[in-house]
Amino acid sequence: MTTNDIAIVEPPSMRALHLVPFQIDPHYTEATITIMARAAMEGSRNSRCIPDAVVGC
Repeated sequence: MTTNDIAIVEPPSMRALHLVPFQIDPHYTEATITIMARAAMEGSRNSRCIPDAVVGC
């Protein structure tokens, strides 16, 4: 479970529309991501968020 799965307020029921008898998690993938690929993705994501490097306090 991640923070994406946590409701901000408690819904009256977890049944939603009850269209399928299981929960769909769009953040889950069966694809295997290697450690190097994940590190590269995180690096590019961080560089977009933090344009200037901060060293020290």
